[in-house]
Amino acid sequence: MTPSATLSAILSKLDPADAAFVRDLAARADATDARSRLDRRDDAIRDTVATFYPDMPPSAAAKALARDLGRVLTGGPISSGDLRAALRQVASLNRDRPIGWRQVLNILDGDRGRETLQLSRLDVANQPEGT
Repeated sequence: MTPSATLSAILSKLDPADAAFVRDLAARADATDARSRLDRRDDAIRDTVATFYPDMPPSAAAKALARDLGRVLTGGPISSGDLRAALRQVASLNRDRPIGWRQVLNILDGDRGRETLQLSRLDVANQPEGT
Protein backbone atom coordinates (compact mmCIF):
# COMPACT_ATOMS: atom_id res chain seq x y z
CA MET A 1 0.00 0.00 0.00
CA THR A 2 1.34 3.45 -0.88
CA PRO A 3 1.84 6.06 1.85
CA SER A 4 -1.03 8.07 0.38
CA ALA A 5 -3.35 5.07 0.40
CA THR A 6 -2.31 4.22 3.96
CA LEU A 7 -3.04 7.78 5.12
CA SER A 8 -6.43 7.71 3.37
CA ALA A 9 -7.30 4.42 5.07
CA ILE A 10 -6.36 5.80 8.48
CA LEU A 11 -8.24 9.06 7.92
CA SER A 12 -11.40 7.19 6.88
CA LYS A 13 -11.52 5.59 10.35
CA LEU A 14 -11.20 8.89 12.22
CA ASP A 15 -13.80 11.36 13.34
CA PRO A 16 -14.12 14.06 10.60
CA ALA A 17 -12.67 16.77 12.87
CA ASP A 18 -9.69 14.56 13.78
CA ALA A 19 -9.19 13.62 10.12
CA ALA A 20 -9.14 17.32 9.17
CA PHE A 21 -6.57 17.99 11.91
CA VAL A 22 -4.30 15.15 10.69
CA ARG A 23 -4.67 16.32 7.04
CA ASP A 24 -3.60 19.83 8.12
CA LEU A 25 -0.56 18.45 9.96
CA ALA A 26 0.43 16.37 6.93
CA ALA A 27 0.08 19.39 4.62
CA ARG A 28 2.26 21.50 6.92
CA ALA A 29 4.91 18.76 7.03
CA ASP A 30 4.90 18.55 3.21
CA ALA A 31 5.32 22.34 2.93
CA THR A 32 8.18 22.29 5.44
CA ASP A 33 9.89 19.43 3.58
CA ALA A 34 9.59 21.29 0.26
CA ARG A 35 10.99 24.51 1.75
CA SER A 36 13.86 22.58 3.34
CA ARG A 37 14.64 20.86 0.03
CA LEU A 38 14.67 24.18 -1.81
CA ASP A 39 16.90 25.74 0.84
CA ARG A 40 19.35 22.84 0.47
CA ARG A 41 19.19 23.16 -3.33
CA ASP A 42 19.91 26.88 -3.12
CA ASP A 43 22.86 26.24 -0.80
CA ALA A 44 24.19 23.58 -3.20
CA ILE A 45 23.90 26.03 -6.11
CA ARG A 46 25.78 28.74 -4.19
CA ASP A 47 28.48 26.25 -3.13
CA THR A 48 28.86 24.94 -6.69
CA VAL A 49 29.24 28.43 -8.11
CA ALA A 50 31.74 29.43 -5.41
CA THR A 51 33.80 26.28 -6.00
CA PHE A 52 33.68 25.79 -9.77
CA TYR A 53 32.86 29.22 -11.24
CA PRO A 54 34.57 31.56 -8.73
CA ASP A 55 36.02 34.11 -11.15
CA MET A 56 32.93 34.59 -13.30
CA PRO A 57 30.48 37.48 -12.96
CA PRO A 58 27.22 36.24 -11.40
CA SER A 59 25.24 36.18 -14.66
CA ALA A 60 27.99 34.25 -16.48
CA ALA A 61 28.26 31.79 -13.59
CA ALA A 62 24.47 31.33 -13.57
CA LYS A 63 24.48 30.62 -17.32
CA ALA A 64 27.39 28.19 -16.99
CA LEU A 65 25.77 26.32 -14.10
CA ALA A 66 22.42 26.07 -15.91
CA ARG A 67 24.17 24.84 -19.08
CA ASP A 68 26.29 22.28 -17.21
CA LEU A 69 23.30 21.09 -15.17
CA GLY A 70 21.47 20.48 -18.44
CA ARG A 71 24.43 18.46 -19.68
CA VAL A 72 24.44 16.34 -16.52
CA LEU A 73 20.71 15.69 -16.83
CA THR A 74 21.06 14.59 -20.45
CA GLY A 75 24.23 12.55 -19.93
CA GLY A 76 26.45 15.05 -21.72
CA PRO A 77 30.15 15.57 -21.08
CA ILE A 78 31.41 17.47 -18.02
CA SER A 79 35.11 18.19 -17.65
CA SER A 80 35.46 17.37 -13.94
CA GLY A 81 34.17 14.49 -11.85
CA ASP A 82 33.89 16.80 -8.84
CA LEU A 83 31.79 19.27 -10.85
CA ARG A 84 29.59 16.42 -12.09
CA ALA A 85 29.03 15.27 -8.48
CA ALA A 86 28.13 18.81 -7.35
CA LEU A 87 25.73 19.20 -10.28
CA ARG A 88 24.14 15.79 -9.56
CA GLN A 89 23.45 17.00 -6.03
CA VAL A 90 21.80 20.18 -7.40
CA ALA A 91 19.83 18.06 -9.88
CA SER A 92 18.66 15.68 -7.16
CA LEU A 93 17.52 18.54 -4.94
CA ASN A 94 15.72 20.05 -7.95
CA ARG A 95 13.95 16.71 -8.58
CA ASP A 96 16.10 16.00 -11.64
CA ARG A 97 14.74 18.98 -13.54
CA PRO A 98 16.75 21.66 -15.30
CA ILE A 99 16.87 25.14 -13.84
CA GLY A 100 17.06 28.32 -15.88
CA TRP A 101 19.99 30.67 -15.57
CA ARG A 102 17.78 33.55 -14.41
CA GLN A 103 16.49 31.45 -11.54
CA VAL A 104 20.07 30.51 -10.68
CA LEU A 105 20.93 34.22 -10.72
CA ASN A 106 17.98 34.94 -8.41
CA ILE A 107 19.23 32.25 -6.04
CA LEU A 108 22.73 33.72 -6.11
CA ASP A 109 21.18 37.09 -5.29
CA GLY A 110 19.45 35.49 -2.30
CA ASP A 111 15.88 35.12 -3.51
CA ARG A 112 13.74 32.69 -5.42
CA GLY A 113 12.01 35.22 -7.64
CA ARG A 114 8.31 34.56 -7.17
CA GLU A 115 8.34 34.86 -3.37
CA THR A 116 10.36 38.06 -3.66
CA LEU A 117 7.98 39.45 -6.26
CA GLN A 118 5.04 38.79 -3.95
CA LEU A 119 6.87 40.43 -1.04
CA SER A 120 7.73 43.41 -3.25
CA ARG A 121 4.07 43.84 -4.11
CA LEU A 122 3.24 43.81 -0.40
CA ASP A 123 5.95 46.37 0.31
CA VAL A 124 4.61 48.65 -2.41
CA ALA A 125 1.03 48.14 -1.25
CA ASN A 126 1.96 49.04 2.34
CA GLN A 127 3.90 52.23 1.55
CA PRO A 128 2.25 55.56 2.34
CA GLU A 129 0.97 57.45 -0.67
CA GLY A 130 3.44 59.74 -2.39
CA THR A 131 6.53 57.58 -1.80
